[in-house]
Amino acid sequence: MSSRLGDLLQRRGDLTAEQLAHALDQQREQSGALSTHLVRLGFITEEKLLSYLQREYRLPVVDLGSLDVPREVLSVIPQALVLKHHLIPT
Repeated sequence: MSSRLGDLLQRRGDLTAEQLAHALDQQREQSGALSTHLVRLGFITEEKLLSYLQREYRLPVVDLGSLDVPREVLSVIPQALVLKHHLIPT
């Protein structure tokens, strides 16, 4: 998805070729998702990224910070797994 994301943002005028190249360089050097680097570098806002992902996958955006996770769920999933994969907002 990373190259599709970069190509789409560039075609839409939300990202320059130079910005995309810089973000891809950062991704190669530091690993991680291209989207993370685009936001971290300030090339795209998180809101614009979420809007693209919402349209692409036809799924609603959910504010995970507003979710109330039941205790039963919290007791079933090991804390190390939750933290490693960011499964539940902390």
